[in-house]
Amino acid sequence: MPQYWRGKDYGYEENSLGGARLLVLGEAHHHKQAEIGTEVPGLTEEVVRRHVNGALGSHSRLLSMVERLVTRQLG
Repeated sequence: MPQYWRGKDYGYEENSLGGARLLVLGEAHHHKQAEIGTEVPGLTEEVVRRHVNGALGSHSRLLSMVERLVTRQLG
């Protein structure tokens, strides 16, 4: 089930995007213990948090690309 999540700095004038709001649509993520079609509350937030903490490694390709775009480190 699709789920959206807004970080605490979303739309905040002094965020890392200069107050801009960023919508990211991309690859799905899932919880291996949840049945298909069920909702896992907080899953998207947890995936983002694990990416930021480096716990996903190569399993967060989309988030890595978004991070490089936002921080202007694309190359």
